[in-house]
Amino acid sequence: MKYFCKEEDRNGTDYHEFQKGKWYKQTHFDSHSILIRDDLFREIGLKSLCEKCIPEYDYYSGSVITEATWKKMLKEAKKQGGALEEALLEAEPWAKDNFLTEESFSILGI
Repeated sequence: MKYFCKEEDRNGTDYHEFQKGKWYKQTHFDSHSILIRDDLFREIGLKSLCEKCIPEYDYYSGSVITEATWKKMLKEAKKQGGALEEALLEAEPWAKDNFLTEESFSILGI
């Protein structure tokens, strides 16, 4: 993966975690999560996209992403193109798999 990694490939703790289901503040760096480095998260515009598409987005805590919100994020990323679109398309198979069993996923901030 170019933008995201799995927990076992993580180097340090400055990551945003996409965790399956609703986060209940019990775990971080779950083995089923995908992670993106904080600097990359900001550099490609994913932080700005989250702020635009998720009204209750919290950079430092957990934010819930429903399937409708995810589709909105994908649509906006496709409009912007570039690395932002590439990153969300990279995460899309993971998100689709999540929505087969979960109503949402959580983005956990730094």
